[in-house]
Amino acid sequence: MSTPRPRVRARRAGVPIALATALALVLAGCAGADDPDAGTDTDTDTEEGEEEDDAGDDAGDDASPDADDTDGDDGEAADDAPGTGTDDTAGDDVRSAPDPDDPDCSAHGESVTVRDAGDVPAEVVAARDFLIDAALRCDEQLLMTAIEESGQFTYSFADEGDAIGYWWDLEEAGEAPFLRLAQVLATTPAIADGGEVVVFPRVTTGRAEDTTDEAWAELDWVDDLDAVAGTGEGYLGWRAGISLDGEWRFFVSGD
Repeated sequence: MSTPRPRVRARRAGVPIALATALALVLAGCAGADDPDAGTDTDTDTEEGEEEDDAGDDAGDDASPDADDTDGDDGEAADDAPGTGTDDTAGDDVRSAPDPDDPDCSAHGESVTVRDAGDVPAEVVAARDFLIDAALRCDEQLLMTAIEESGQFTYSFADEGDAIGYWWDLEEAGEAPFLRLAQVLATTPAIADGGEVVVFPRVTTGRAEDTTDEAWAELDWVDDLDAVAGTGEGYLGWRAGISLDGEWRFFVSGD
C-alpha cells in the first residue's frame, strides 16, 4: 500500500544512523587518547550522535503504530468489502422502491423477493422488472405506459374503462392491488397452455408440476393458503400475464 512505504524506509534508515554514531564514538575515543584537546569534540560528537540516534528511534516509533493502524484499517476494509463475510440473504433478489408520493398506497415502504424467472424469454423478464418497479412506486404513469403498449390488456371481468382508477378504488376499499401486482410478479413464472403467455404465479396453470407445495408457498399474501390450495378448482386469486414478446396482457383476480 502507498501509505506505509515511506514509513518503512524511515524505520530502516534508523539502523545505519545508529551504527554510524557508535563508530564515531569509538573513533573519537581513539583520537582522544592521542589528543588531549579532543574531549570537547568528543562531547560534541556524542551529543550530535544522541540527537541522530533519537531521530532514528523516533522515525522507527512513528512508523510502527502507523503501520499497525494501517493494517488494522485494511482488515476492517476487507471485512466490509463486497463478497466477504456471511450474508444470510445471499442469492435473494430483493426489490424495493422509495416510498410513493401517496402514503395511502399499499406498496408504501414495502419490498418483494423476486424468484428466478427460469427459461422465460428476456423480453418477459424485462417487462416483469419494469412492472415490479412501477407497482412498488405506485407509479400511475409507468403502469399506464405498459397498458397502452399492450395489444390487449384485461384488468377486470366486469369493469371497463380506467384500470388505474379501478385499482385506486380497490385501494380505498381496503384491498392492495399495487402491492399485489409486485408480489404476484415476484413469484416463479410458468408458460401457460398454448405457449403464448407467461403467467404469475405458476400455480395459475393448474398443472401438477406447477402446483407443488413449494409453488403454493410462494403465495405469501394469501391468508388461508391451505383452503385455497385444497379447493381443487385451481387458483383464481391475483394473477398476471405477460406475452412472450414482453407485452402486459392481464392483472386480475376472480373469474
